[in-house]
Amino acid sequence: MLPMEPAFAVDYLSPAMRYAADGRAEEAARAFSDVHAWPRGAAPAAPELEQVLRSAADTHGAFADPPLARRLVNMAYALAATLPGPAALAFPRDPGPLLAHLYRTASDRAELFEILSQLEGLRATCDAFPAGGFHLVKACDGVLHFERLGPTETADAIFNRTERVLVEAVGEKMTEVNPFGFTITVRQAGHSPDHSYYDIV
Repeated sequence: MLPMEPAFAVDYLSPAMRYAADGRAEEAARAFSDVHAWPRGAAPAAPELEQVLRSAADTHGAFADPPLARRLVNMAYALAATLPGPAALAFPRDPGPLLAHLYRTASDRAELFEILSQLEGLRATCDAFPAGGFHLVKACDGVLHFERLGPTETADAIFNRTERVLVEAVGEKMTEVNPFGFTITVRQAGHSPDHSYYDIV
């Protein structure tokens, strides 16, 4: 059981949400290494999702590239699902104006809900979640790569907050991560990946 979170604690999720908004992986990594960093154990808050979406909206709150904006939301939820702590992946009951505008219809929300379902499935079937160890692999130039270490499985979570395709080493293999996308790869501990769980196309 985790001890009570002190009032001064820095949680893992807030700096991760800032990374989804601005791509500054190095700042997120500094928070991850803080001895006072505690997992918050919740879904991204509505104001944090608004922060992420402001990076993709114009001054009038319109999206020149709605698919890109949705990819950033997907990234925010994937960060929440793969960082330490129990995640509650849910669409906010009271979404902010940008999120509400981006997901106006049921069909708009269907893809996000499918991704949330897959992330929940990952957390239910991989023993690296929710209590596995955390190891930062890389945090630079818009790229964030960390491992979650379970008794028999290792999950590599790679996030690419850049406009270029990323090729990243996972064990002895290489994996591609699409621009503004992520890949979560699960492998038996100490071995090369046996399957990639989810990758945004």
